[in-house]
Amino acid sequence: MITITLLLLLSQLQCNAQSTDPSEPIRRVNEVEINKKLDNNTIHYATSLEGVLTGSANVPLVISNVSNSVVGIVIPFLAEAIPGANPAFDGSGFVYNKEGRVSHIITNEHVVSGFEEDPLYVYFQDGSRYEASVISTDPISDVVVLQIIWNASESLEPLTMGNSSNLQVGEEVIAIGNPFIGESYSNLVTKGIISKLGVEAETGEDFGEATKILDAIVTDTVISGGSSGGPLLNNQGQVIGMTTASDDAQCCTYAVPSDTISRIVPILIEAGEYIHPSIGLIPVILNSDPTARESTPVNIQGVIVDTIKAEGPAHRAGLRGSTVDEFGEVKFGDILTAIDGKSVISADEFNAVIDQHSVGDSVNLTLYRNGTLQSVSATLEPFQPF
Repeated sequence: MITITLLLLLSQLQCNAQSTDPSEPIRRVNEVEINKKLDNNTIHYATSLEGVLTGSANVPLVISNVSNSVVGIVIPFLAEAIPGANPAFDGSGFVYNKEGRVSHIITNEHVVSGFEEDPLYVYFQDGSRYEASVISTDPISDVVVLQIIWNASESLEPLTMGNSSNLQVGEEVIAIGNPFIGESYSNLVTKGIISKLGVEAETGEDFGEATKILDAIVTDTVISGGSSGGPLLNNQGQVIGMTTASDDAQCCTYAVPSDTISRIVPILIEAGEYIHPSIGLIPVILNSDPTARESTPVNIQGVIVDTIKAEGPAHRAGLRGSTVDEFGEVKFGDILTAIDGKSVISADEFNAVIDQHSVGDSVNLTLYRNGTLQSVSATLEPFQPF
């Protein structure tokens, strides 16, 4: 235990000495990172142990109140495929609700990706184990809902969802994961601060295409593999996010905000799927292109309409995307400055604001074109890649 504690402290010190840059490539947090080779059916895996338990007057109380609502998730197929591997959970999760004997557990979609039809088990800190089934997934937000039928004689308390829209950079947060099987390692805890808000984080790929988390929370908490899907809490013990990815090089962690979870999960439970809205355009930050920036008044801030989906909402609303003439000269598209009066100065902000709406919503777009500000409206449609 002393050796483990020293390793954890050294890991934290190393991270404290590095910068936090969310633009660098990052990886998903899985205790077992798997690369399937279909030609010989071999599986390669790597494990890591990172994290540190840091103290504060309120942390022990918060942990005691929430500890048995944080679970470890096991995929038996993986345990059987790696003989002799150290006992470990494949991800973490937390109790979202309970209705009679039915309870829903929330975790990251990438934790169970590829194994949705396989048996899954969730383990609580008190040692109880339940078989779980996947009832709905949303790969775009990296959220999955599991269902268990719990024993009425045992205590089961959902965590309280907080409001992530009120978060501030510098605010203290507590990250909890349940990455290791065994009582002595249950619920690994780290404490840190919010480093940045509103980041679009590309989490890399495990079994499929990379996922971009919209409006992600960036913290300096150092988490272990297997903590993916664990709750990110404020000092009152409310869930303000769900840990989804870490950047080992930059020593930062990314989380899905609680407002996204609270918006998406009830629909996943009720309807079995969540349909994200789209306006049918790809934005590019204005300040990233010197030519566009120099030709635009300094008081105009926004995103350039780069690519427009044919017959999509933006196209039907009359927006103009960037074009290239026969001589290779770029003519920049409209500059979007606001959505429903809310300023947008980056692609991250633009995408996050659109995703907070629903399919069928009408949004008012403020754009800069030919030296004047104009206003147009567009009706959002279901998201489709283009």
